[in-house]
Amino acid sequence: MPFTPSHVAAVLPLVRTGLPPAVLVVGSVAPDLPYYLPLPVAAASTHGPAGLWLDVLLGSAVLAVYAYALRPPLHALAGRSPVPRVRAPRSAREAARSAALTAAALAVGSATHMAWDSFTQTGGALVRAWPLLSTPVAGPHLLYNVLMYASSAGGLAALAWWAHRERVRRTGAGRAGPGAGGRTPRPRRGGELPEHPGADSPGGPGGDSPGGPTGGRVRVLVLSALAVCAVAGAVAGGLSDRAQASGYDLVRCLLVGAVTGTGLGLAAWTAVWWSSGPLRRTAR
Repeated sequence: MPFTPSHVAAVLPLVRTGLPPAVLVVGSVAPDLPYYLPLPVAAASTHGPAGLWLDVLLGSAVLAVYAYALRPPLHALAGRSPVPRVRAPRSAREAARSAALTAAALAVGSATHMAWDSFTQTGGALVRAWPLLSTPVAGPHLLYNVLMYASSAGGLAALAWWAHRERVRRTGAGRAGPGAGGRTPRPRRGGELPEHPGADSPGGPGGDSPGGPTGGRVRVLVLSALAVCAVAGAVAGGLSDRAQASGYDLVRCLLVGAVTGTGLGLAAWTAVWWSSGPLRRTAR
């Protein structure tokens, strides 16, 4: 299968369509969640049109966990403050519209995932329909295998380019200041004001409001611990029985293990952050 994070690249052209970009991102990776989490559904159930409702359900759960549990500690770890609060819909109509946009974005994101897998994954719809995709290219690697490797690398490169461009844009906007040029910051979809560097919480940067930036030394410690978790996960994956089947399975198990290990590390950081008053204020 293509590397899961690479799937996010498929929704980059859709971020200005009116669908919530963050929800598109979650939808684009939702079909692969059974690979990383002990869920009561198999990945085969989330990778076909009949399982689209499952992807929407899983994606909705991820969004809820992120909004109410992961968002503040992740913003703190990134040194960003404040965290815009999750605002309840003002009316039933707004709630219905938000729910519809969320479901649509999750479905569209998941559909891009399935389309990508269809020509790059063993058993994919286009792989089965077009014998050309099973043409041997190099040793045991068939054309669809090569397309999988190339598109995974290309997806990561596209994400790196996008992230760099957004960083440059945000830095420029921060230097200009909010409302530069006589403009008032416009609310984001959902009613939240855009974040900007220098926006202080009521208690100042790193104050009592959730999401104050974590001190530099603590960030280094936590990021180092996350790196250790990723390596440990990769090692565990590489030592699994499945990894011994082939070189491809070894690489796949290493990557899945690294992502799973990082996820467990982030879960631990989230638990520590929420249970620690000093960390929630500021940590140096």
